[in-house]
Amino acid sequence: MKILKQNNKTIFRKSLALIFCMAMFISCDKGFLDMNTSPWVKLEPDLKAIFANNVYTVAGRGDNGTQYPRDKTAGAIVQWWSTLRHVQWVGVAYKDPRPDYTEGFWAQAYGSELRECHELKYLTANDPYLSNMHNILRIWRVFILHRVTDLYGDAPYSEAGYANLTGITLPKFDKQKDIYYDMLNELDEAAAALVVDSSKDSFGAQDFVYGGDVLKWKKFAYSMMLRLGMRMTKVEPQTAETWVRKAIAGGVMTSNDDTAFIEHNDLNSGGRNQHTERFDGGEVVQRTLNGNGYGKVAATFVNQLRNTHDPRSPFYITLWQGNRANVSLADRITYSKIEDQVGLPTGYDLTTIEDVMPGFSYTQISEPNLNTIGSRSTPNFFVRYSQTELLLAEAAIRNWGAPLSAKEHYERGVRGSMDKSYTNLFPGNYDLTTEANIVAYLTNTGGDGTQGMAWEESGSFERKMELIHTQFWIASYLDGLEAFANWRRTEYPRLTAPNMPGNFTGGTMPRRVPYHRTEISRNAANYEAALDQQGWAGIDGWTQRMWWDKQ
Repeated sequence: MKILKQNNKTIFRKSLALIFCMAMFISCDKGFLDMNTSPWVKLEPDLKAIFANNVYTVAGRGDNGTQYPRDKTAGAIVQWWSTLRHVQWVGVAYKDPRPDYTEGFWAQAYGSELRECHELKYLTANDPYLSNMHNILRIWRVFILHRVTDLYGDAPYSEAGYANLTGITLPKFDKQKDIYYDMLNELDEAAAALVVDSSKDSFGAQDFVYGGDVLKWKKFAYSMMLRLGMRMTKVEPQTAETWVRKAIAGGVMTSNDDTAFIEHNDLNSGGRNQHTERFDGGEVVQRTLNGNGYGKVAATFVNQLRNTHDPRSPFYITLWQGNRANVSLADRITYSKIEDQVGLPTGYDLTTIEDVMPGFSYTQISEPNLNTIGSRSTPNFFVRYSQTELLLAEAAIRNWGAPLSAKEHYERGVRGSMDKSYTNLFPGNYDLTTEANIVAYLTNTGGDGTQGMAWEESGSFERKMELIHTQFWIASYLDGLEAFANWRRTEYPRLTAPNMPGNFTGGTMPRRVPYHRTEISRNAANYEAALDQQGWAGIDGWTQRMWWDKQ
C-alpha cells in the first residue's frame, strides 16, 4: 500500500510538471519558435531568385541548351558552322547523327525550364499584388515552348509541367496549330494585363532581362506575337495577318534598347555565357590549338560576308591569329580583315576536302571572333530588335500594317545589327562598323569594288523576301534555333544541302529534329499518336514537315 501511495504521488508530481511545462510552452510559443527558427533558412520560396535562375537556365546551361541544339544542330544546318572531324554535326554531313545533340534540348526544356516557370506561375496566380510577375511568366512560358514546338513539331503543351497539380506524368502531344493559337492568346492577354503600378510587386533586379520594366516586357510580348504570326504565313496567311497587325498595334521593339538579352558577368548572372564558353575552351575553337580546333565558320556564311563587304565581318569572324590569348588590338584588326577570311565548305571529310581545297589546312579557315560576338562574357539574346525590324519589313511588303516603308524597316533592321547601339553590348573594345561603312553597305558602294545589299524597291516580292531574310540570317548569328525556324518558313538564304554518301536526308535539307527517345519508352501511346496526327506514317525523322512548314 505504501508503495502504491508513493507511486500515486510520483505520478501526480509528474502530471503537474507536465501540465506546467505545457502551459509554459503555450504562453511562450511565439518566442520559442522565433528562437528556434534559423535566419539562414527560407520557409517560403524566393520567387525572384527562382525567376533569375530560370532566365539563366533558358539562356543556356551546359551542352543541352547551348552547343548541341544551337550550333552543332541548327547552326550547322543553316551553314554558319562546319567541320571535317565530327560528321555527326547535323547539317554538316547529315550522317551518323548523335541523338544527344537533339535530345538534350527537349530534356532541358521540360526538365527544368518549363517546370520552374510553371511553379512560379502557380505561386503568383490569383494575387493582384503579383499580377505583373504572373503575366511576365505567361509571356516567358511562350518563349520557352515556342522553341520546343518549332524544333520538334507537335509537343506536350497543355498538360506538360503540371504533374504536381494534375498528377499527369504522361502528357499528350498537342497539335502545333493548337499550341500556336494558345501561345498567341497568352501573349495577347498577358501583354494587355501588364500595368505600370507601384502597388504591384516586380522581379526588379532579379529580372536579368529587363530589370522589372513592365513596358519593355509588353514590347517583348508583341515582338514575340509578330514572330509567331509571321511563322504562319505559309499555312494560314489570313490568321497570320490578323496577329501581325495586332502585334504592330500593340507596340513592338523600336530600338536596341528594347532587345531582350541577359548580360554575363559576375554582378548579375553569376557566371559566363555558357553558350560561347562551350566553343571557347573545351570544345570547337580552343585558342590554345592555334587554329586546329575542329569547329570552323562555314563557307556559305563567310562568302556572304566577304562578297558583300559586310561591315559585320570583323565583328563576327577572324583568322585564328586574331583569337590568340592576349592578342593586341592591332593584330585583332589585322587578322579580321574581310578579304582574308576563308570558310569551310559543308559536306566533306578530311579526305574529300582535298578535292575542292587542295593542300587544305585547318589553320587557314576562319573562326568565330572570340573577342567580340564569341566572347565568354558576350550577352545571350532572346529576341533581337534587328529581327523585329526585318519582320516589319516583310509586313510592309505584304501591306500588313507596318508603320514605315519596307525600305525603312529593312535599313533599320540592318543597322540594328551593325551600329554601336548593338556592337557596344559586346566586349572587344573596337568597332569597325562605322557609319560610312554602314551607308556604303546599304547603298551598294562597298569598298574594293564589291557591293553591299541595298534595298531594291523595284524588285519582285521574292527578291525582297530574299533580301530581308538573308539579313535575318546574318543578324541572328549564334541564335541558331530562330535562324533555322525562319529559314524553313522563308527558304532564305538559299542553302544547298550537303549530300555525302550515306547521309540520312537523301541530299535534302532537314525540316525538324527527332523527339527524345525516352518518349518512346515512357510515353509511347502519346508519342505514337503525335506521329499519326501529323501525318508522318509513324516516322520520327529529320525531313518531316510540321504544321506551319507547309510545302
